[in-house]
Amino acid sequence: MDRTRFDRLVSAYGAAPSRWPAADREAALVFLRDHADDALRAQLEEAARLDRLLESARDLTGVPGNLEARLLASGPGAKSRPGMATPRWASMAAAVALIGGLGLGWSFGETGQPDRDDMAIYIAAFDSLQAENSAWVEEE
Repeated sequence: MDRTRFDRLVSAYGAAPSRWPAADREAALVFLRDHADDALRAQLEEAARLDRLLESARDLTGVPGNLEARLLASGPGAKSRPGMATPRWASMAAAVALIGGLGLGWSFGETGQPDRDDMAIYIAAFDSLQAENSAWVEEE
């Protein structure tokens, strides 16, 4: 076992050798015995602190016993409850709103072609710039 594998083992399974996979446990204990330095001890202490924190989180008091069942029942793919059934008219209202929005957008939307009034305003606004800059453009 090398240091990288040991680091991954401790990161994944914690500081307690009893949690390490049986296939790696003996090699990890030998590595720990042969390579115990300050950095390795600090890593194991940090992992042990995290282990204690996670253990303390197991004791969640005040959480209703049926919380998991309620969350799963209200999540995606859950069967709808009788009191929360979707009204029949809801899908029809959504379809009418979609068709109405598309129709209004099509009838009042821009065609992409500027009308003559817009073109006249544009020409009037920028026509004087063309005359002022023509001498400068010709010098180049």
